[in-house]
Amino acid sequence: MFNARSGEVVCASNNEGRLGFHVVRILIYGGYSGSIFPSIRVILGIVESILRFLCWSL
Repeated sequence: MFNARSGEVVCASNNEGRLGFHVVRILIYGGYSGSIFPSIRVILGIVESILRFLCWSL
């Protein structure tokens, strides 16, 4: 069985209408105990966070 200690969510979003937001939310509130690394496309050099997680830029 797959038992990852960390995971990256590519194209995560802080917009609740986007799939990437829900993937991060499900990992957090679904009991995933590993590290989560959301990655987003940073526009104009603005660093964003999603549900308290600092995002990595693509």
